[in-house]
Formats: sequence, structure tokens, C-alpha cells
Amino acid sequence: MEDMYLETARKLDFVTAEVSHRLKKLLAEEKEDLTVVQFFTLRLLAREERLKVTDIAGCLGVTLSAITGLINRLYKLGLVTRDQDEADRRVVWIKLTPKGRELIDELNEKRAEKLAVLLREMPEEDFRKFEELLLFISEKLG
Repeated sequence: MEDMYLETARKLDFVTAEVSHRLKKLLAEEKEDLTVVQFFTLRLLAREERLKVTDIAGCLGVTLSAITGLINRLYKLGLVTRDQDEADRRVVWIKLTPKGRELIDELNEKRAEKLAVLLREMPEEDFRKFEELLLFISEKLG
């Protein structure tokens, strides 16, 4: 018999990918002018405050040239700033503008509201256990 933990891990991986995919559809419905990669770039910047272009490319698993073009588009939309490092002028920091912060906060809230509709269908006891398990997994992933 196959390892039950491995089987459940496969299911968890599939379900998280499916949830992410369906939330991407929501994003497309909400803001057609923002691509999924742009959304996740803004979300990453919201979490980290500021990042170098190479860091963003590494986190998203895309090429430096792809991220450079993406950052240029976000800059033109007024969603990010590019600031040279005081100590090393070769380093450029990417940060959200207030407009970018407002947009990502709005989109995050809409995604959370969509998930909350589903979670409300769970019995409270199951919901509490689910919440506990999510926190456990999140802590273990670091």
C-alpha cells in the first residue's frame, strides 16, 4: 500500500494548484489590464516592501529579460517605482507606489471574499481544524 502521507501530499499539491488557477480566473474577470504574473509581482512586492529585479525574477521563476519588461509595464501604469541604491548605483530597488498598494490590496480582498464564500459552507468545527492545519503547513514550509 502506498504511503498515505505521499498520497495526501499529492492531493494537497493538486488542490492548491487548482485553487490558485481558479483564483487566477477571478483576477482576469476583475482586472483585465493586469496579467497574472503582474499580479503576483505586485503581491510579492507588497509582502517584501522592496526587491531587486533579479530577486523578483528568481522568486517567480522567470527570466531577467521577462521581468525587466514586466517591471517597465508596471512602472508605466504607475504601480511601481524604480529607485537606485544609495550605496551601489548599479542596484535598482523596485517598490510599490500607493496606487500599486491600493490595487493589490483590492485584488487580495476580492480573492479572499471569494474563498470566504466557500469556507462559510464548512461546519465550524471542520473550519477550525482546517485553519489549524493550514497554519501548521505554513509554519513547516517556513
